[in-house]
Amino acid sequence: MAALSSSSAASSGAPPPPVEFTQEELECMSKVKAQLVAGGLDEARISPRELALTTLNSKLRVDDACEKYIAWLDAIQVFGLNSFDDVWAEVTQGDWSLVGPLLRSYAVCGTDAMGRSIMWIQGTGEGEGVWLVLGVRVGLS
Repeated sequence: MAALSSSSAASSGAPPPPVEFTQEELECMSKVKAQLVAGGLDEARISPRELALTTLNSKLRVDDACEKYIAWLDAIQVFGLNSFDDVWAEVTQGDWSLVGPLLRSYAVCGTDAMGRSIMWIQGTGEGEGVWLVLGVRVGLS
């Protein structure tokens, strides 16, 4: 399986190589999706990227991944977001008017022992929903 990023790609500014999943991971993701749909979740609310993330974070345990995915959807729905497509909608449509100014509030303050960026978030008084959307985008990028 390819690494999510390599140190040489990160230091050169080149994009990381594409993620490659094992057959076991792909089969598990398919089972999670099927179980979510069988449980009544509208297939339009299932995003491949977030499904993969949830499945891998659940260590390929289908029931756990389904519970976490539903919990994640429930958490974002509180802020008027029906799916992860809603989270990414502004960016994919090229509209940065809401989120763009908030990116200035994310200040890089160093790296951890594994070389990952650590960011400090300085609030600007904006609505909590906007911060949730931005946090999800930053966390998944």
